[in-house]
Amino acid sequence: MKPITSIIATLALLPQIYANTAAQTGKITEVIVFVQGAQITRNVSFNLEKGSGTYVVTGLSPQVDENTIRVGGKGNFTLLSVSKRTDYLSATPKPKEMVLLEDTLQRLNASIHALTAKEFGLTEEKNLIINNKSMRGEDATLTADQLKAMSAFFRERLASISQELFTVGVEKKALENRRKNVQYELNVFVSKRNRPMTEVVLELLSKTGGTAALNLMYQVNDAGWTPSYDLRTSGKGTELDVTSYASVYQGTGVDWENVNLTLSTNYPRGNNQKLELHPWVLRFVQSYYQQGLSNRKTVYAQPAAMDMAEAADAEVMSTTAADFTRITQNTLNAEYKIDLPYSIASTRKDHKVMIRETQLPAKLNYYVAPKLDKQAFLVAGVTQWESENLLPGESRQFVDGTYMGKGFLNTQTTKDTLLVSMGVDQDIRTDRKRIKDYAEKTFMGGKKIETIGIEITVRNTKAVGVEIRVEDQYPISSDETIEVSLEEQTGATVNAQTGLMHWDLNLAPGTSKTLRFVYKVKYPKDKVINL
Repeated sequence: MKPITSIIATLALLPQIYANTAAQTGKITEVIVFVQGAQITRNVSFNLEKGSGTYVVTGLSPQVDENTIRVGGKGNFTLLSVSKRTDYLSATPKPKEMVLLEDTLQRLNASIHALTAKEFGLTEEKNLIINNKSMRGEDATLTADQLKAMSAFFRERLASISQELFTVGVEKKALENRRKNVQYELNVFVSKRNRPMTEVVLELLSKTGGTAALNLMYQVNDAGWTPSYDLRTSGKGTELDVTSYASVYQGTGVDWENVNLTLSTNYPRGNNQKLELHPWVLRFVQSYYQQGLSNRKTVYAQPAAMDMAEAADAEVMSTTAADFTRITQNTLNAEYKIDLPYSIASTRKDHKVMIRETQLPAKLNYYVAPKLDKQAFLVAGVTQWESENLLPGESRQFVDGTYMGKGFLNTQTTKDTLLVSMGVDQDIRTDRKRIKDYAEKTFMGGKKIETIGIEITVRNTKAVGVEIRVEDQYPISSDETIEVSLEEQTGATVNAQTGLMHWDLNLAPGTSKTLRFVYKVKYPKDKVINL
C-alpha cells in the first residue's frame, strides 16, 4: 500500500508545485524556413514576481532541438537557466483541417443514419404490401375490378419501392466510402496529435518584479522548402523572365498562423566540423538501390487579409507576394523575407509561395540531335545568373504565353552559360538517314571493313530566320583491335576524343541545309560489333 499512498500524495502535491510556476504559450511571430528545417521565433510575456521564479513556455513542437534554444527580451530580469522538458499531459492543439474533418464526419454520419432509417421504412412497407397481396384472395367480397385495381397498385408501388431502395443503397454506399476516406485522414491527424509536446523552462531573477517580454528562438526538423520556376520568353527577345516559387511545408505539430515568413537557402547541419580526407582503401561491397516517394500535396498559401480601405477609391494594379519580398545576401546564404503574414498548417502539404520575379539576359537558338530525336528544341543560353542565388528545381516553360511543358533548372553547373530547354518547335524539321552509296562491307586479310555514311537535312519552315546547332556523332573504339576513322564531314566541329560533332547553322525562312559525314570501322571478321 505504501507505493500507492506515495503516488496519491505526489499527485495531490502537483497543483501546489505548479501553483508557483507561471506558464504561457505565447505566439509564433516569425519563421525562417531553411531548405531542411526551420527556426521559430515565439514572443511570450510574463508578470515577474520579485526574486527568482520558474516560468514555463508551453505548447511547443515535439521536434524542438535543445541545442538551438535561445532566449532574449526586455525587462528588469536576469536569465539564470534554460532547460527543455517533455509535456505528456497536454495534447497538440487541433489544427483547422482536423476540426473541418470532424465536422464533415459528423454530417456524414447524420446523412447515413437518415438513409438507413429511410431504407428500413421502405423495407417494412414492401413487406406489408407483400403480406396484404397474399391475403387478398381470401376476401370473397372483392370484385374482379377491385382485384385488378389492387394488383395494379401493388405492382406499381412495389416497383417504386424497389427503385427507391436501389437509389438509397447507392447514395448510402457513396457516403460510406466518403466517410471511410474522411476517417482515414482524421486518424492521421489523431496519431500526430497524440504526440507529447515540448516545454521550455526558464529560471528568472528579478530585483523589482514587473513585466518580461521574451523572444524564444529554436529550430525544428520537419519543415523546409523546395524551389520551382516559371520560365517565359517571347521566342524572339534577348531576355528570359524567371518567376521563382517556394513550396513550403511543415509538420512540426504546431500551426503557423499569421507569421512573418523568411525563406533561407541555408542548410543547417548538426556537425559543422571541417571534413578531412583519409586514405581510400578499396574493398568489395554489396550494392543496393533505394527509392523514396513523396506523398505531399500542393496547395497555395494564402497571406492574411490586408487592409485595402485606403485604396478603395483608387485604381490600383494587382500585386503578388514577390512585390513584398526583400532579398538579403548573408555570408553563407541568401534570405527571402516576405513582408506579408502567412498561415501554414502542420499538415506537411506544400504551400506554393511566389518569392521573386526577375529578368536574365538570354540568347535563344535551336538545338537538334536527329540521332536521338528529330524534333528541334528552343534553348535559352542564360548568362549573369550566378548572382541570383537560384537553387536547382523543377520548372514550367512558356513561349509566347503558351505552356510548353515541364523541365528542370539545373544550377549546379560550373559553366558561365546556363542552358535551359524551352520546348519543341514543330516548324523546324529534320531528317537523318544512311547514304546508300557508302553502305558497303569489304574484307582485307583477317579484318572486316564497314563504311557508313550519314546524311542530315534541316529545314526551316518558319517566317523568320533561326540559329540552330545540329549535333551528331561517330563511334570511338575502346579496343585496339577495332579501328575507327572519320573519312569525310561537311564543315563540322569535331571532337576526336569523344566522337561528337556539331554544326552551327543560320537558316533563312523557308530554306534547308544538308549535312553529311562518313566513317570507316575496321575490326576482326570473326567478331560482331554494335554498329
